[in-house]
Amino acid sequence: MSLRFFRRVKVAPGVTLNFGKSGLPSMSFGTRGLRYTTGTRGQRVTAGLPGTGVFYTKQLSSGSKTRRSSTGGSRRQPAPPPPTLVPRMFAPRPERKLVEACQALREDQETKAWDLLQEASELPDGAYLAGFVALQRRKWDEAERFLTQAGDSHKELGKTFGRYHMSPQLRLKVTDEIAAVVPTGLPGVLLGLVEVYQILDRRREAMECLEALLKLDDDDLVVRLSLAEFLMETRPAAQADCQKVIKLAQGVENESEIHAALLLYRARALVDLGMMAPARDALTLGLRRRKDRPPQLMHALRYERARVYENMRQRARARTEYQKLYAEDPAYEDVAQRLGF
Repeated sequence: MSLRFFRRVKVAPGVTLNFGKSGLPSMSFGTRGLRYTTGTRGQRVTAGLPGTGVFYTKQLSSGSKTRRSSTGGSRRQPAPPPPTLVPRMFAPRPERKLVEACQALREDQETKAWDLLQEASELPDGAYLAGFVALQRRKWDEAERFLTQAGDSHKELGKTFGRYHMSPQLRLKVTDEIAAVVPTGLPGVLLGLVEVYQILDRRREAMECLEALLKLDDDDLVVRLSLAEFLMETRPAAQADCQKVIKLAQGVENESEIHAALLLYRARALVDLGMMAPARDALTLGLRRRKDRPPQLMHALRYERARVYENMRQRARARTEYQKLYAEDPAYEDVAQRLGF
């Protein structure tokens, strides 16, 4: 069974632009660890832990306001639109096209933005944004070409955006409250290429991108989780892959659902190495916190622990786990069959 609680194509956890209701990006402004975002869904404060890639968001206002009418009722008023982006005077043509493309994205005009971005692609920021819009439009070859081009000039990424105080971001959504955010730069390029290579079934290149990401920041939990899931995609996994996963999850506590998912993959790697007792301990740790955790993640942890109990010949404990799973989701995996129903 493959865990799929992130929004993403296959392995990498949900790499998308910070899309609004129509699939188009909002713009964010702020400092490291705290951002103030406006878009089609209103305003929110984002507080993060620098270096972890994980942040929590709190909605401040919806995309529309409620105002009392003179008759005592209420009516909804649309939120004021963000200010229009205007190219600098005498800006080069590619820069003007990039600014116009960003404005088009803010106005939910993806096709117009796509056309403009192709004219702006000689700029690293233009190629970067074009790559992700191409990915959104399922233009895989163009996405690879533009993202590779942006990666070749990654030291220049963000400079044009910075002149206009723009910060388009990649948001890796985990739940409505937790997400990993990647600012414009080489990590975003690599994550985008992971998506492309997975879609095109180019496993080796996808693995190389994930390993390059890990070298940039070996403490990034989302990258560690992505790589662990990638390595455990086929069961039983190769011994060398299991050892890598165990190392990726080394020292992980159950602090968030990302940590819990890493514990799941650690346990699966230990199972494939025949180490049942440590696998059971990792799963038990992952199950200790249930509040605000995705049900499918908790079910995966419990199912894996039931299988471990079976391998340890603790059939009564295994049956108890299967019964709990059946009570929560009778159609989960082969639980009904294992209970004899």
